[in-house]
Amino acid sequence: MNIDDTLLEKLEKLSYLEIESSKRADVEEELSRILNFVENLQSVDTAGLPDKFIMRDIEAHLRDDKPLKNEEVPNSILENAPHREENSFFVPKIIE
Repeated sequence: MNIDDTLLEKLEKLSYLEIESSKRADVEEELSRILNFVENLQSVDTAGLPDKFIMRDIEAHLRDDKPLKNEEVPNSILENAPHREENSFFVPKIIE
């Protein structure tokens, strides 16, 4: 599918966005590429594949999750807080 100025104007109205005239050609080209990609996906034969899958059934090759503790991070965050008490942020009560 090819995106032209007329369709881009309709999309602008529907999305309440305004695209700068200098970027219109780039946006049209990018949207056309996205739609072509989706059209290519529709040509993939998915017959016989399950409608959904569970990630735990797939063997994942992930890195080991090793927690890192840096004592300077919480202190630097608290230094930027306008009000704090000990190791916590202090905020005014907003609900009576």
